Amino acid sequence: MSPFISGAGDPLSRMTAAGLGDMGYQVDLEGAEPYALPDLLQVAGEGALVPHTAPLDDGLLLPAVPTRLPAATP
Repeated sequence: MSPFISGAGDPLSRMTAAGLGDMGYQVDLEGAEPYALPDLLQVAGEGALVPHTAPLDDGLLLPAVPTRLPAATP
């Protein structure tokens, strides 16, 4: 799960959907997209294993959702 959405290639995995269900959202786990971790040895062998940086110039940064309400003010 990532706070960045930048087009294709960002699947909603079963793990992500289950995590949202744990937070109280109503989810359909059968609607999750298939996802498998990449073979890092193959990726490294191809020379494509590079440090990841957030796509600050492309996409949308989602705000943090508060989990507690602020204290009431008198």
